[in-house]
Amino acid sequence: MSHEEFCQEVYSRLFDLISRNSTNSIDHLQEQSNLFISIRRFDDSTIDICLPSNARVFQLKKSIEQVFANEKLNWKSIWKKYYLITSNHQQLTNNNQTIQYYHIENHSQLSFFRRRRLK
Repeated sequence: MSHEEFCQEVYSRLFDLISRNSTNSIDHLQEQSNLFISIRRFDDSTIDICLPSNARVFQLKKSIEQVFANEKLNWKSIWKKYYLITSNHQQLTNNNQTIQYYHIENHSQLSFFRRRRLK
């Protein structure tokens, strides 16, 4: 078993264990008006993020960056090249706008979308 396969197995078992044991915790968090948002990556994997319902786009982006804190990524370059979009293809362009403005609700799914260059 390779290291990647081992890690995937451990993560899947942990996820199953957490999801079974924390149903009450999730219900409690939802009562506090937190949003659980999934971000779909280009390889069709998802990133799960929990944010307060009054969070702003820049806070969402910071949460995504924290998921990959161990990897050396140039986030300034990534945010220059890609937008986050909602399921109805609305681009999250204004970092200071609340995520409610873009009609992002609990269990919404966002995706990365390549920006078009103007010539």
